[in-house]
Amino acid sequence: MKNVTKVVNGRVLLKRLAGTIKTEGGLEIKDDGLSLPVAEVVLVGEKVDVTQPGDFVHYLEPREPGKCKHNGEDHFIIQAGNKIAILDKV
Repeated sequence: MKNVTKVVNGRVLLKRLAGTIKTEGGLEIKDDGLSLPVAEVVLVGEKVDVTQPGDFVHYLEPREPGKCKHNGEDHFIIQAGNKIAILDKV
């Protein structure tokens, strides 16, 4: 699998966060399979204006996730419209 260095248009490269995540505001989010998944935004396409790298987001699972590698780690690409909330910093 090739290394992704840039995403295009309205797409976002995410790194999924697993386990329990605690935000700066004290909110604990558990990856229990029932809640919306949480990921860190790594790269954004040029048509994405609301989110930036370093943001943490809830997102809807795509039917066909764009699995890929970035800096040797597993990531995936989704349409920016699949992000549904930006969270406090983790």
